[in-house]
Amino acid sequence: MIDTIDFPKSAEIFQLFSPAFAMEYPAVWHKDLIPEPILETMETSWRTPQYLQRSVTFYRLNDVYIAEEGLIFDAQGQLYRNTVTQHSQGEIERGHLAVQTAIQNKIAALADPHVLCIKRGISNYGHWLMEMLPKAFLCRLYGIPGKIIIPDPKGQLKSVIRESMAMLQINEEQVLCMNFSPIHFDSVVVVDGLTAHGVYMSPLVINCADALSARVRGGSAKKLLVTRNGVASRRLINEDDVWQRAVTAGYSLLDTSRLSLSEQIAAFLNATHIVGVMGAALTNVVFAPRGASVLNFAPATMPDTFFWFIAGLKGQHYAEVRCRQVGPIKGVARWDTDLEVNSDDIDAIFPR
Repeated sequence: MIDTIDFPKSAEIFQLFSPAFAMEYPAVWHKDLIPEPILETMETSWRTPQYLQRSVTFYRLNDVYIAEEGLIFDAQGQLYRNTVTQHSQGEIERGHLAVQTAIQNKIAALADPHVLCIKRGISNYGHWLMEMLPKAFLCRLYGIPGKIIIPDPKGQLKSVIRESMAMLQINEEQVLCMNFSPIHFDSVVVVDGLTAHGVYMSPLVINCADALSARVRGGSAKKLLVTRNGVASRRLINEDDVWQRAVTAGYSLLDTSRLSLSEQIAAFLNATHIVGVMGAALTNVVFAPRGASVLNFAPATMPDTFFWFIAGLKGQHYAEVRCRQVGPIKGVARWDTDLEVNSDDIDAIFPR
């Protein structure tokens, strides 16, 4: 059994008030396809019309170890429970074992102050953009010093992370990249209460997105169909039909898999109608204007309110088309299958 502890009150150094905000129940097509337990989970959020003001608290923790994806342990190997963010029990146990070994080996601590900007999901564009990067933004905005601890994933996301830091005027000398192996720190600042994946998202995260887009010039496309050509799962089995109808209806096809961050921002800045499959690329609706329409093709079994929160905080019109899942699982979750959009839906979304 792993001992868990709360952040000590004495570690609190700063507090912000995240403003209250209202949300609208989403337009959900084919709600009957959603399994009842999954629907109940999402309904808890969907049926909350008003989110009250909350506190976002900054803590400075001394003599700690960080392992896995942002798990923090004290000098005795006790886990700070607020740093558990969708980690599995196996990941927690693995991180704890690695930290115990590090404590026994008395690995030296990094002396510089640091700021933790890692949570579960370091390889996901959406998690980085909406849940990790805003912590760095707020710490710099309010003058909290320290090197920024960021993920070090492979592929395009690595370039996106570096570009986003540069856009916030944080240079490479001011960051520390880490993945799963434990590191011992003299001092780490933790931002608590900004987001809780699937349950809450602070309006403060929108300020970070606005800062990223402030110097980017928007593209000319008003209607976007966001494709998943570069991803193995959650692809439409009749995507050729969807694409053809979308183009006929004036939509531009957009594949973000090879675009830089600034190119993705530019593509969405002036978009008034956005259609796509539930996935990381749709996080970019955060750069689209207030009043834009967002339509999300979602697997029937996927329990997700992430994009609903983003669209709601941006004042956009959000709808989901829950789709029948087809074929074998192609990823790690049961919703990572192919999807089918029926012909009646295509007719309704893209009128002839």
